[in-house]
Amino acid sequence: MCARARATSIRREQADHTRSAILRAASREFSQKGFDGASTVAIMDAAKVNTSLLYYYFKSKSGLYEAVILNAVEEYVQYSTAILKSSTSPAERVLRAAVIHFDRYIHDQEAQRLLQQELLRFWSGGGEFASLLAAKLFTPWLTRMKETIEQGIETGELREMHWRQAIGAVLGANTFYFLNAPLFGEVFGVDPLNKAELDAQRRGMVEFFGQTLFLDPARGSRVAGRVLASMPMPRYRKVKRGESRTM
Repeated sequence: MCARARATSIRREQADHTRSAILRAASREFSQKGFDGASTVAIMDAAKVNTSLLYYYFKSKSGLYEAVILNAVEEYVQYSTAILKSSTSPAERVLRAAVIHFDRYIHDQEAQRLLQQELLRFWSGGGEFASLLAAKLFTPWLTRMKETIEQGIETGELREMHWRQAIGAVLGANTFYFLNAPLFGEVFGVDPLNKAELDAQRRGMVEFFGQTLFLDPARGSRVAGRVLASMPMPRYRKVKRGESRTM
């Protein structure tokens, strides 16, 4: 590699490092304080950059927030879509997608808080980023999920159902559990976010959908067991009580 090419490569690596540092700092700040409460000064301090660099890469606070939101969900959508394109049966792919969604709450809590905050902003009238997410990421994923469910019905593996209700049930079960974790703790006297409770909920969720979505519940139970055996729960990180309220 010539000197000019090497220098260009070093500059590119430094730029990528700087951009990533800003995104990490911004993700923490936005997930803790929301868009309106987040401070660009705090982000710059955490990323160790000045105002010029921040706005060179992201132009505005709104542009930075957009990049953070897209970054937060892009990896999940890509991974989940890859599962839905795999060679396993359609019904098994649906169960695997449910597991991936559950695991997202465990290993990427910050991203889930950001997404939840953005959905709440949508209901308050701030829909510009929700529309962006729908167009760039979720529409392709939902289309693939719809096709997978319909394939499972056509092959006789899944019960007759409307694909939209099926998706709502699968994703809604996970969202309901994590959003209401503090209430479950108060009512039942347990910590629903400790490792044992999360493992039990995860296992129960997969087994439940194996028996209710499959036309043959016995087959659904077998497939659920295979999915759980091949997809161990991600490395556990304790969720702080304050964090659980916004997951």
